[in-house]
Amino acid sequence: MFRIRTKLGNLNRRLLIHPKLLYFATSLFFYTLHMYRSQFVTEMYGVKKSYWGLYFTIPQIASLVFGINAAAFVDRLGIQKWILVGSIGVAMALFGAFFAISSFALFLAIFTIYFSCVSVTIPLIDKVVLEFLDRTDGVEMANYGRQRMFCPIGYIVCCFILDYIVGTSQVGGSVVYDFRPLIPYALVTGAAAIGAVLLLVANLPRQNAAQRSNLRLVGSLLRNSEFTFFILLIFLNGITRASMTNYVNVYYDDHLGFNKDNKNATGLSLYQWIHNGRKKAVAVLFGNITELAVYVLSAPIVCRYGLLLPIFWSQLAQVVRFGGYFLLAADSPIRFEVVLLLEMVKGVGFGLIQSSAATLAVRLVASDMKGTAQLVYNGAFIALGTVAAGVGFLFVFNAYKATGNMIPVAAYKAMFLIDGLLTLLCIGLMLMKYAMKDRVLFDTDRLNEKLDRISAEALEEEMEDVKEIDGQEEEEKVDDLKKVKIAAKEL
Repeated sequence: MFRIRTKLGNLNRRLLIHPKLLYFATSLFFYTLHMYRSQFVTEMYGVKKSYWGLYFTIPQIASLVFGINAAAFVDRLGIQKWILVGSIGVAMALFGAFFAISSFALFLAIFTIYFSCVSVTIPLIDKVVLEFLDRTDGVEMANYGRQRMFCPIGYIVCCFILDYIVGTSQVGGSVVYDFRPLIPYALVTGAAAIGAVLLLVANLPRQNAAQRSNLRLVGSLLRNSEFTFFILLIFLNGITRASMTNYVNVYYDDHLGFNKDNKNATGLSLYQWIHNGRKKAVAVLFGNITELAVYVLSAPIVCRYGLLLPIFWSQLAQVVRFGGYFLLAADSPIRFEVVLLLEMVKGVGFGLIQSSAATLAVRLVASDMKGTAQLVYNGAFIALGTVAAGVGFLFVFNAYKATGNMIPVAAYKAMFLIDGLLTLLCIGLMLMKYAMKDRVLFDTDRLNEKLDRISAEALEEEMEDVKEIDGQEEEEKVDDLKKVKIAAKEL
């Protein structure tokens, strides 16, 4: 948990400064390659745009395996500070290598390690913050959203900085990016993130779970049917999230013309000046404004409506967003303004699900498995969702004839439609399970009782596992002693 000392500790308890600083500092480094990732790979290494989603499944799978093992070590050994420092440090060291190689195969190998290290940071910080809120007197876990909001604030700042420092030029009618300024940016923000972790995060004592293997920890989670069903819902959301993350920025450039602005244009109106040359960053800003508003209101929302209903509302918001993109004409004169509105809807949906789902994930498991649960949750949402989206949408895009390296508009429309249908499936599953079967979707008191019961059952199962392992270890010790005695007699 967090280091808390004297006067600064008292101030931190009142204002919760440390979680906010940690989220903000880490997010500046975490999102270095987020917004321009597709453009970076396709321009630096000549990868076909429709295939990047497929290639991206490799680092996602690796990040899932690494993340779950890292979280299990944190749960067992309490070394959360050193896992975070090591992950950020390795990612910093590898980032510069991207600019020194030309082979895509070598890049993918290095990027897989880089991405695995980066991906573990925010989920582990989620775990640290949730435990801090749970164990600090006078603070409720419902305040989690107000801390998590500093992650999108960092993302907003990152996007505007990147839009400013990443150079663009016109070559043969196409936009070419200059990504070299990312190197000093990554070094500075990575150093800031490491400094924040060293100053603010403390390691924890070893737990009883140290007696259990990583595989047993994950297996125990998957035997929890409530947690597994919840992860299924998160996985469906992860597919839709990944498809938009991988391709919507390319869609903005190739078909909506967001990269066609002249950054040095003169005689612009105030409105034109605001978005000229920075349309993608402005779209991110509008999405994050509503996301931040939801985070600010998350405590009263969760207290009044529980942890499930905000997730349900987030699905409704996602349906509106995907439907809007499906209906939006690529040549519409107000396409930029419509995108701003749709991204605001996206911000509402993401704010609702993030401020409640991360908390729900740790409420469904035993106390010493929160780190593993957090990484499984993020692995389903980010890694597995991206794998499914990368493989699935490759077939969708290949069904449409591409022009050069440009995915046609019809392929994107198919993607938006599929995303909408997956979200409707998620809504249907939630209604059947939580509204009709368990009757907890609209009943906060009943939901809290159910969560307390699930947590107690998970703790009981955990203690039985520990006793079983202790018994096995005692039997092994007795067997070893017998073998020693037999050997001694033979001598």
